[in-house]
Amino acid sequence: MTSKPVRHSIRKIPPNAGHTNLEENMPNIFKTLKKNRILVTVIVTVIVLFALVTGLYISGVNSFIYTTTTTSLEEISINEDLVINRYLEGNLNTLTIFASSFSDPKRCPATLDDAQYQLYSVRSSQDIFSAFYLVDEDGTMYTDIFIKTSEPALFKLFVEESADGIFCTRLDQTGLYSESKTTEFIYGIPLDIEIEGHHIIGLIGKTKIANLDGKLSDVNFNGEGHTTLVDADGFLLINKDAAAHSQNYRENLFDIIATRATYTQMPSYEVYDHMRNRESFVFRWTLDGEEKITCCHPMEINDWYLLVTIPETVFTDTVVPFTVASIIVLAGVAVLFILLAVFLVKSASRTVEARTDAKNKAGFLANMSHEIRTPLNGIIGISHLMKSHVNEPEKITGYLEKLDNASHYLLNLINDILDVSKLQAGKMELHLDVAKLDTLCDAAYSMNVAKITEKNIEYTVNRAIKHNMVVIDATRLQQVINNIISNAYKFTPEGGKITMDVTQKDEANNMVTTCFKIADTGCGMSPEFKEKIFEEFSQDRNANEASQKGTGLGMAISRQTMHLMGGELEVESELGVGSVFTIVLPAQIASPDDYKAAETKTPAETERRTAKILVAEDNELNAEIVCEMLEDEGISNDLAINGEEALKLFSDSKPGEYSVILMDMQMPKMNGIDAAKAIRALDRPDAKTVRIIACTANTFQEDRDAARNAGMDEFLPKPINIGDLLEKIHR
Repeated sequence: MTSKPVRHSIRKIPPNAGHTNLEENMPNIFKTLKKNRILVTVIVTVIVLFALVTGLYISGVNSFIYTTTTTSLEEISINEDLVINRYLEGNLNTLTIFASSFSDPKRCPATLDDAQYQLYSVRSSQDIFSAFYLVDEDGTMYTDIFIKTSEPALFKLFVEESADGIFCTRLDQTGLYSESKTTEFIYGIPLDIEIEGHHIIGLIGKTKIANLDGKLSDVNFNGEGHTTLVDADGFLLINKDAAAHSQNYRENLFDIIATRATYTQMPSYEVYDHMRNRESFVFRWTLDGEEKITCCHPMEINDWYLLVTIPETVFTDTVVPFTVASIIVLAGVAVLFILLAVFLVKSASRTVEARTDAKNKAGFLANMSHEIRTPLNGIIGISHLMKSHVNEPEKITGYLEKLDNASHYLLNLINDILDVSKLQAGKMELHLDVAKLDTLCDAAYSMNVAKITEKNIEYTVNRAIKHNMVVIDATRLQQVINNIISNAYKFTPEGGKITMDVTQKDEANNMVTTCFKIADTGCGMSPEFKEKIFEEFSQDRNANEASQKGTGLGMAISRQTMHLMGGELEVESELGVGSVFTIVLPAQIASPDDYKAAETKTPAETERRTAKILVAEDNELNAEIVCEMLEDEGISNDLAINGEEALKLFSDSKPGEYSVILMDMQMPKMNGIDAAKAIRALDRPDAKTVRIIACTANTFQEDRDAARNAGMDEFLPKPINIGDLLEKIHR
């Protein structure tokens, strides 16, 4: 059958080209993963180790930076504590010296007016204290502005705080002459003197809170931190947080934590306990939606606490860039490790594969040598017997039949070996044409009908073909089907059955999947042989038809060919029951307009040409065989033993004297390619029209392409079949 190519050029198709979805590709994926399991294991191990190391490293980095941050806060707290202590102690010392002038009888003022004047003089001569008071035991206050006043809140504070001696604290109160609220630090010195009959129990000095506030530095960390001074009960004395809602003395740290913090690492009662125990500590908390880190440091004076607070972002802004940079570096190291591992594993894998390939090639060559020697041994032995019985026609006839069988077996074996080599090298090419599936089914039967009938085997074809015309390599598919049917009748006993079911399933994109299921009632296969039936040179030594032994390459070639076509070949078999081979082949649907059957002509229907044939062949035996075959068919011929002589014979001949040139490809002096080019280049009318047929043992596609490019018309592989030769000559 020949057909007209329609929109489809000769092309190479990669294995499993038709498997377009994940489900169909899964076996190949698993095979790849299994093949590279060591590499995958190494990569996964490196990734897991990278994740663990990165996690531990980041955790360590976070811990280190957090520790460094809290250490910095503690150092800031200590420095601030020293500043405050120096300031407060300096003020108390100043007030103590001033108070000594009252407690010294020689310098103590005699009258209250003198005492107030003395208060006025000292207040005017310095800028630390904003006001002085002499405290009478009845609550009367004598001021530095020569007035006598009563301030119950101040008197009460003095009485409470002076019970323990010299003191310093904060006082919030409404002004004496206005409703404005004032916040001041109060310094108190207990006295015990009499002035004009009044019992003076103490001296008070006031300073503006801004004076102490100004002594505290802005905490570093880009100016985002602040300090807070609280007393032993948690009340705020100074709060340098610019975002604070209030500087109210009555605000309490414990209340703020308990009521306004949405998260706290340390509950308010734990903060209280730490402060009661005079411990330094750090805790995280969230206030008004902002995450904070606060370091609490006990001060030596008045049981106060100094709090240094920074936003959590100060910590994270430090951690994140460093962490990202670290991860990038670690990732780079991990990638280097992976690349190194890949290199080492692949190097080892290549070594193993090279050894495996060498072992496989050695096994292949050993099997091939054995298989080739078997028919050669028969040919040589039969030739010897023929010489010994040359005068016995009946024996010679039998020997010739056996010689022909052995020769064809050897030719089939060589062709199979070439097909295996091309498939393994990826050089097998498909010729996609529009073909009719029912014609393929009929051809499969007609090619095997003689042997099927000889064994009285029942052969049935069930067709459920919706799309008869498809785009496939019909020749390759026919070879696969014929190989399966050939095996089926070999191993099916007389009176058995062979059934071929053909079904189709529509696919997307104008595609159809055709399934050929070929079942027989033969001897079946053992589970062990079934596992290796698609391996090269696999033969079932237990088969009941030892005389029907094949090359052991057919099934391997068939499966690889189906993979090349994007299909699949599977087998199910049970020993003693039979086998079922299933071909699944996706193909493009063709329309009737795409198909045009070409009329074939047989030698009997074609008028034979009377012109001579020029045979270019350097091998003496091959030349003798071809020339005698042609003479037996009544075709005259001339022989050229190299390309140069073939060129001379043709150029010296009359136009039209030679109708066909049989050109060997490899010859001395000038090869067949150069000779064909030279003949086509001659300036004579038949140089462009004379038919040149390449005759060569080189059967690869590149050899066919080279012959075609040199101007040859046909390609005939050796050994030459006389029927094929005559068909091409008379075409």
